[in-house]
Amino acid sequence: MFNRKMCGVVALLSIGVTTARAAIVLQDNFNRSGPLNGSTPTITPGGAWTAHPGFATDGARVNASFSLFEFLVSAYVPMPVTITSGNVYTLSATTYRGQSTDNTAIMIFGFFDATPSWNGSAVVDEGHAIAIAPRNNQSAVNRILNGFIGTDIFVADGTNGVTFGVRLYETTPNNWVAVAVELAPTNLVISSPPTPISIANIHAIGMISGSLLPPYIDNFTLDVSPATSCSCPGDMSGDGFIDGLDIQQFTTCMISGGSCTCAEMDGASGLTLADVTAFVEDLLNAATCP
Repeated sequence: MFNRKMCGVVALLSIGVTTARAAIVLQDNFNRSGPLNGSTPTITPGGAWTAHPGFATDGARVNASFSLFEFLVSAYVPMPVTITSGNVYTLSATTYRGQSTDNTAIMIFGFFDATPSWNGSAVVDEGHAIAIAPRNNQSAVNRILNGFIGTDIFVADGTNGVTFGVRLYETTPNNWVAVAVELAPTNLVISSPPTPISIANIHAIGMISGSLLPPYIDNFTLDVSPATSCSCPGDMSGDGFIDGLDIQQFTTCMISGGSCTCAEMDGASGLTLADVTAFVEDLLNAATCP
């Protein structure tokens, strides 16, 4: 029999892999053919794409190609909502292998300032980018969560047909961080720890090409959901105790996601083996809640 533990009342704000009651505020599945510039996303509260002529749609996705001297170019739409405290913002897209034979080719997508740009240096969009860049069918995603080119993140599912995203949330009111997430086929945070960010210069969402023939992009989506809190991490059943009644739901969260805020045992966004270790220790040691 597992020890039971009374829960405290101090709330731990923790945004898990799956967020609650997410509402899509912008989505483009690119089911039209022609230049991306001037076209309107499939679901949008207003605003059309501003895009370099190299960005085009083929009826199913963005199929971009550029010349040798003008591939560091952008496509973007105005930020459709104002970022406000108490919400979680996830921008995602499905990536596919493009025409390039270079597996390191990238398409950067994320949150940018009003006129996204990049000159190929380590600084992206004048340091305002909060973005990621999946590689062309290589099992790696480059992180640019703080405006600077970072290190690659290994992703077990590769990048061909996989949906990745950038998630913005608060650790405390008005203190924002970002993480990179894989939303399909798995549902997990792929960057850790969360990266502190500034939202002051976020005015657009979009893409910046990093290659002559970058990966294809589809299902470009921005969703917003309310932040949730958990008064006692590990108390999955909400009965005021951490015991055997919580094991099944915790296990489900680790495997397939769901209502998982209270599974965030270590206080970091995303479910990892560290959360499993902390959960088992709490079950066995009857530790005291904060």
